[in-house]
Amino acid sequence: MVATPSAKVLPNGLEELPRRRKEASSRTTIDGACWQEHFVNAPKASLTATVGSAVAQSLSYVTIPNFGSVEERMTLQESALRLQEEQKEEQQREHQRPHVMGASQVNFNCTRYSVERLLDAPSKAVSAIFLDRLLKFLQNDKDLSRNILSTENPDDESSEFPSTTSRSTPIHQLEATWYAEPDDRGVLHPEPKVNIYQKGGYFKQHVDGMQLTLLVVLNDAFEGGGTAFYAHGDHEEEDNADTISNNNDEKEFDRWVSPPAGTAIVWGADLLHMALPVSEGMRAVYVGSFDLNEAPGHEDATITI
Repeated sequence: MVATPSAKVLPNGLEELPRRRKEASSRTTIDGACWQEHFVNAPKASLTATVGSAVAQSLSYVTIPNFGSVEERMTLQESALRLQEEQKEEQQREHQRPHVMGASQVNFNCTRYSVERLLDAPSKAVSAIFLDRLLKFLQNDKDLSRNILSTENPDDESSEFPSTTSRSTPIHQLEATWYAEPDDRGVLHPEPKVNIYQKGGYFKQHVDGMQLTLLVVLNDAFEGGGTAFYAHGDHEEEDNADTISNNNDEKEFDRWVSPPAGTAIVWGADLLHMALPVSEGMRAVYVGSFDLNEAPGHEDATITI
């Protein structure tokens, strides 16, 4: 574990956390929970004040082992697979079946099931648990939560950091707004979704455009696949999320991760990434991108870290 030098207190009462030199950070808490930062752009990430800053600037991502239990993972995966089987049986009556975000010009052999719109009640409950677990995990670790939601330069000490430090509401009490996209009928399918990648399945390079993305690996029964991250080629973000790059060369990635089932991966809005092709088996992941804001009626409250 990387030792953290002592911090000094700024005039505004906040701690100035020192720059982190060359090493990515990791931590194991008293209760045994742990996380690991992974640099995507090491020269820039190593100069940030906190892991939260590096994630907000899309210079690093974080993995959290053992985030989802076997039961939670199977609840989500089996619900999606049941729906997939029902759709196969009804393919002769396609106009009557629920529409999902299936394969398109941006992905191949990948079917995406909105938890909120398509999956069963137990899956919705697990999804709510995942979000609550992540936010409490962030809340309890200053190095992770400090500046992770900042909409300005997170390491600019002259900034008031309106989204992270000028408010008093605990981060885990904020309200998540999930990214949503319409199907070909115009019906919105919000994230999070369970993505099922069959053999050859992939998702092209893109950025998510929301403050944070949470991905939980649901199974291990596949070869290939995983998530690739890219530090090079500054990606111009548009107003909408899921901006897609035409570059689909997975050989050029700067980082690749395919952790064990149950692991969570967390990254920021502008981190370019893709789901690499599955060579054998079936890969299932739970994934969603979201912004955190005050609940209606609490706009004057403050976010504490």
